Amino acid sequence: MSYPTWSLESWPTCIICNSPKNETRPYGVDGSPVCFPCMQASPEREAEARKQLDKVFDLAGPGPFLLTSAGPMSLRKPPRGKKKGVRLS
Repeated sequence: MSYPTWSLESWPTCIICNSPKNETRPYGVDGSPVCFPCMQASPEREAEARKQLDKVFDLAGPGPFLLTSAGPMSLRKPPRGKKKGVRLS
C-alpha cells in the first residue's frame, strides 16, 4: 500500500477556509481535507471528523493498540460504563 505524499506547495487546502497556511487532514465529509481550526468551529464538523477517524480505525483492524509494560492497551473509545485503559486479555 502506498500513501500519498505532498510538498508544501501541493498540500491540500482546507475545503472550508481555503487557507494554504493550515495543515489539513482528511476528516471532512467523504474524506475531504479540513484544517484543525475549521474542524473545531462547529459540533457538526467535529462529529464528522470523529466519524471519519473511526473509519480509519476500522480499516486498521481490531487495534490500534498502545504497547505498554502492562500489555497492549486499546486506543479505541471504551464502551459506555467501562473504564479507560482497560487491559486486553
